[in-house]
Amino acid sequence: MLAPVLPLSEGSFMSQGRSARGVVVSFDGRTSSVESRARACAALTALYLLLGSVVAVAAEATPGTDPFVRFSNTLGGFWDLASNWGGGNVPGAGDSVVIAAAGYFGNRMIEMAERSAAKVTTLMAPWGNVFDVQQLRETLQQVRPKVLGIVSAETSTGAWQPIEEIGKLCRELDVLLIVDCVTSLGCTPIRVDDWHIDAAYSCSQKGLGCPPGLAPLTFSDRAIAALKARKTKPQSWYLDLNLLETYWGPERMYHHTAPISSIYALREGLRIIVEEGLDARWARHMKNHEALKAGLIALGLQYIADPHHQLP
Repeated sequence: MLAPVLPLSEGSFMSQGRSARGVVVSFDGRTSSVESRARACAALTALYLLLGSVVAVAAEATPGTDPFVRFSNTLGGFWDLASNWGGGNVPGAGDSVVIAAAGYFGNRMIEMAERSAAKVTTLMAPWGNVFDVQQLRETLQQVRPKVLGIVSAETSTGAWQPIEEIGKLCRELDVLLIVDCVTSLGCTPIRVDDWHIDAAYSCSQKGLGCPPGLAPLTFSDRAIAALKARKTKPQSWYLDLNLLETYWGPERMYHHTAPISSIYALREGLRIIVEEGLDARWARHMKNHEALKAGLIALGLQYIADPHHQLP
């Protein structure tokens, strides 16, 4: 039987105690901590998504990210799916897109944009660098794109882009801003509305401390308006926001079999974050970053990211 539905701020899906962490090891040897409470929730009986009790759980797990970034939907699938959703819905075939890349995942964003049949202009920076806002201004004024895509925290380098300033620039020039928040959500501030981010996507297994397999994402009203104005359907049926909107929205129209167990885990992972508090969580990440950095430097190692823009 499904546990009672409680608001995120009123306790835990499982216990009130401090959550221990398990470890998920990826194929390339990296590790990611998973909260034990989230893992335990994933083992609960999986019920059909459109049942009333499960709808309530899913409703908590999707707007439950609001305290962090106002993420409005959760897509079942790895973060690559969410990045394809953003890149495949907002810019249509023939639309002009600028991708600012300074690392491996920025380069991947370029390839995804090219596969959407958009007209892609690339703005490259050395790995570890962040983009100068004036340089971005000059490029956007020259190209006049519909969309700018950028990685907020580049996993391959640890560089942390000044998204707040970039968002102001995009709004000034009437450019839609798509941001990869895979490594930043739950670890650093991501203020979607205040920073004028039009589409953002992340993952469940990093800063949220949940098992891999879900990709939280959000679209602004401007981005949704751009989608509605498309003259052609998105290439992917599975990633068509118009169809998914009726699945996750109040209509609850069937679209696919959702990863119920992962949604249980995400809901619990969000509760753990709320219990800790966002400011405390961000401060903890920064404190641990400084301690690790000091130890690595003492061993003679150096960070390649700009010292003033290093991801905690």
